[in-house]
Amino acid sequence: GVWYPSVAVSPDGQNLYVAWEQHMGIVGGLPYRAIWYMEGIWNGSGVTWGAPRQLSAPETQLALRPDIVIDGAGRVHIIWARIQGYLAQPEGQYIEYLNTTDNVIRLVDAYPVGVNSIRPTLTLPRIDAYQSTICVAWHGYRLGTPAFEDVLLRCSSDAGQSWTVTVNTTESGADGALSLFPALALDGTGLVHLAWEEFQGGASYFTNYDILYRAGSAEIKVNTLYLPLIMRGR
Repeated sequence: GVWYPSVAVSPDGQNLYVAWEQHMGIVGGLPYRAIWYMEGIWNGSGVTWGAPRQLSAPETQLALRPDIVIDGAGRVHIIWARIQGYLAQPEGQYIEYLNTTDNVIRLVDAYPVGVNSIRPTLTLPRIDAYQSTICVAWHGYRLGTPAFEDVLLRCSSDAGQSWTVTVNTTESGADGALSLFPALALDGTGLVHLAWEEFQGGASYFTNYDILYRAGSAEIKVNTLYLPLIMRGR
């Protein structure tokens, strides 16, 4: 089967790009999931699709939840999560990045994130672009730290060739604090907008969440925090 499709369109509206998570059966006694990709040309009344191809490395057992974006020059950028270990008990989660200009898989961040034991959720990476700036957001906690979850952000001003430091945008800072499932957008000035769900306390970790929002420059330094605008609702 297929899960988590993501689609992007070229600035001129002529080219379509789709990435998805492909379930490819059992390999070595374990589930095998890969990231696949396909390009199409819009002719005004329909799409002529090219051949699909696998983007994630063949030796990667679990590649999940892709997201795709086109930058201002028409370059295609794709990210996904690579899971180390088992789906039910991941040993670590890495965010991998590829652009179709050089087709080289790179790590967005060399340090993996873990899955908390309170409300276990696999990370969900998100990417957006403005001109040659691209930003990636994902949630998780650094291995070896308490089991809370934060939303992490990393940006590149040269179309993925180099990256700023990774920024913790939520800084939960306490056991049981959960910041999950970020949504990411860059506007026409390059300002980064983030929204995510935040646990507000209580006996159940599956209820009582609010949507929180922050915005700031993509040129982020390690100690610079966003100014929060908080939208609450139950």
